[in-house]
Amino acid sequence: MLCLQTQYLLFGQLQITRFSCFAFFATLLLYAVHRLVGLEKSKSNPIQQRYQRIQHFRIFWFISATLFLLACGILFFRLDRLLKGALLFPAIFAVGYVIPFLPKRKRLRDLHYIKIFLIVVCWSFVTVVLPVFENHVINNIPMSIMAMERSCYIFALAMLFDIRDVSVDKANRVHTIPEGLGINRAKVLAYLALVIMVAFAWLNFRLDAYTLGNFLSIGISGILSAFLVYFSSEQRSDYFFCGLVDGMLLLQLPLILLL
Repeated sequence: MLCLQTQYLLFGQLQITRFSCFAFFATLLLYAVHRLVGLEKSKSNPIQQRYQRIQHFRIFWFISATLFLLACGILFFRLDRLLKGALLFPAIFAVGYVIPFLPKRKRLRDLHYIKIFLIVVCWSFVTVVLPVFENHVINNIPMSIMAMERSCYIFALAMLFDIRDVSVDKANRVHTIPEGLGINRAKVLAYLALVIMVAFAWLNFRLDAYTLGNFLSIGISGILSAFLVYFSSEQRSDYFFCGLVDGMLLLQLPLILLL
């Protein structure tokens, strides 16, 4: 959805492309693999109860991962050479994020403070930079501003998942921003990221890259996200995070189309 949003904002077209399909299946593949690895690691860490609740879906995740991998393979070989090369950058970090290849079976996300920044860089690169590359545009100022805008948005939402995982990360001896600064200060950083996101959107509006409706849509999504930041806590249900917080990633495009 965010790839389509980038295309619509910068090029005025809402078209499902080969890359947007690849990004869709690659995201599902990473989620499936992440679940499988998480289920394996949760055996030695009883605090991760949400993994225990989905243990009986293990075969489903395995079959899903296999099908998503097949779809990614087919679509990858149909991409332009430029996109294939550019995909290596986020692919390395994404695979390292979910696969335990480091000593003591650690993943990149198990390193101190790095998890949230890996998410920000990969999501922004895949959903902003690569869709622009697909349109054979390399040097684009509105794209650069949008990438920073998207980074701030992803940072704010990802912070909420770090707040949810404070106890899990402590048990795994992984330091995160909420664990280091405290949840209230982490929320302040999330609010600040949302404010900066709206500021970048305003800048693109002033450059005539966004319409007023585009800017208002992003501003509304920022306000709604701020409410989620306020109400987030470690005790919130998984439905709050996987439903409402993750759902914010799908909200901006409908708002843009509506306004």
